[in-house]
Amino acid sequence: SESKVSATAATAVSVGTASVAAPAASVSAASAQGPLPRSNSIAAAAASKDCFDHEEWMSRYMDLVRFHSQFQHTDVPLTYPPNCDLALWAAEQRKQYKLLLRGKPSKMTNFHLQLLEKIGFQLKDSEGSEWKLRFQEMQLFRSRYGHYNINSKAGVGSEELEQWVRVQTEQQKLLEEGKPSYLNEERLTLLKTIGFPWDGKTADQSRH
Repeated sequence: SESKVSATAATAVSVGTASVAAPAASVSAASAQGPLPRSNSIAAAAASKDCFDHEEWMSRYMDLVRFHSQFQHTDVPLTYPPNCDLALWAAEQRKQYKLLLRGKPSKMTNFHLQLLEKIGFQLKDSEGSEWKLRFQEMQLFRSRYGHYNINSKAGVGSEELEQWVRVQTEQQKLLEEGKPSYLNEERLTLLKTIGFPWDGKTADQSRH
């Protein structure tokens, strides 16, 4: 219910022992307060905007709060009809958290961390989450470029994603040869649904 979502949101934006906002104004009050004090390591992390723009981030966060209120967890599936982008957003939070732990530039701040932790969001990778993250990156790549021609040297896609694609192709060949492979039926089905370029070309390219 709406009242349950509001109550969850109010709890989520509480930090320390003081509440940042009343339920009805949780998002606006959190936005007005701005980021919480950050440690030196986090302050040094470059925080560009895009999905970490404050208003955009809070909007997605409230979507996650609603999801949590309805399902009592925050493990958003890749195919969630009401909000297909929410799983990608959630994966990006884990990616930025991992960069932060490694001492690399990250968009994650204490403000983000505390709100996510308040609703029990799993920031650390679960089993298979790395594979799912790369799969989601493939979806984003296709959405942005309209193809799967990853070329990290030319700045089209990341080196990690390019390597991941090669590994999937190698694992699929092992599977065909009856050798051990980490490509299970679920992963194969997911890759087929997005037209994964097993031969280096997409279905769209093969028609040209």
